[in-house]
Amino acid sequence: MVVTDKGKLYGWGYNQSGQIPIHTTSNKSLSGSGVATSDNVQSQEHFVIPCKITAVSGKVIVKVACGFEHTLALTDEGKVYAWGKNDKGQVGINNKQKSSAPVMVDVPELVLDIAAYGNLSVAIGSNQTVYVWGDCFGEGITTPFPTKFSRIHDAFAFSAMSLMHKPLTVSMNNDVEEVLNLLESLRTLFDDPSTSDFIVHVEGQPIHVHKTILKIRCQHFKNKFQHDWTDSENDQRISDPPAVYTISDKFSYIVYKAFLKYLYTGTVDLPSEQILELMKLADEYCETNLKRECGQRIKQAITSSNVAFFYGKAIGCNAKDIEEFCFQFALCHMKDVVLSEEYIKLDTSIKDNFMRRAAQENIFKTSLQRVWT
Repeated sequence: MVVTDKGKLYGWGYNQSGQIPIHTTSNKSLSGSGVATSDNVQSQEHFVIPCKITAVSGKVIVKVACGFEHTLALTDEGKVYAWGKNDKGQVGINNKQKSSAPVMVDVPELVLDIAAYGNLSVAIGSNQTVYVWGDCFGEGITTPFPTKFSRIHDAFAFSAMSLMHKPLTVSMNNDVEEVLNLLESLRTLFDDPSTSDFIVHVEGQPIHVHKTILKIRCQHFKNKFQHDWTDSENDQRISDPPAVYTISDKFSYIVYKAFLKYLYTGTVDLPSEQILELMKLADEYCETNLKRECGQRIKQAITSSNVAFFYGKAIGCNAKDIEEFCFQFALCHMKDVVLSEEYIKLDTSIKDNFMRRAAQENIFKTSLQRVWT
């Protein structure tokens, strides 16, 4: 759910509990408290593209908060509307029946702020009273209940969810500073010929590293040093590790250097368009944390203009998670993606497969519905 700068509300995604109330006829559900029904709300399991929530037309929304399967919306008039799953009373309408259309929550005073998490709803009134309803204190509270809490964070401490309920203060002490100094020292050791005792050659270019660090930080290199140059039966070294280790042309110099630097620093220093190759390397070397970091970096870098590029690369690298993420992202920005230069460059078979999958997701039907509604 998002709120625009003009106070309009849009939603997309999972909709089994009516979290995205798309009206098919009128917008009468906000006329008063407790009278909204789902009779005039379109029933659809999920929406793959942002849809305007017409059920709140005529209201200026200043904030929206989402629980697992319910939604709260705060208007510029200090009113709270809620809808969605209500098995714990999280909608706040004095019952536990699902509401597929927005209903005004009866908070005794004007509301300044709202929050939601899991099956819990929270509001702060104009007198700074913190109200809760839903799954709290081990009960299913069906109407706003005034508490003695002083802030929203405190309310979540009494919910059924295990989570950090207040900000954590981290202080710098001598031990922390020593650790940071140690990490900085490791960073300066990378690719330093004066201290290196091992050289990795990639595409004819040397990268100066240290055997001990490679063995500690990477299981692949640990196996190389402890097994590949050791007689497994007698556990005796059959040869000294080579002073220079040459990598096959499977990986480029810039990507392999970024991988080795990661072993020293714990950070990924690489352009986004080359991170998929690093992700493939991490998968081959069983570096789970690095693979996860690469996936997050790629997802953050994706836009409608480059998603086709990453989609094609993900297929080539057999990165199923990234491929699926790109596909779902593209469905939400179909027009811009299909008109992008990177989509035009895609292999014909990849484009055909993409269009077939899009058709199976009813994306074209959904787009036409938006035009006609």
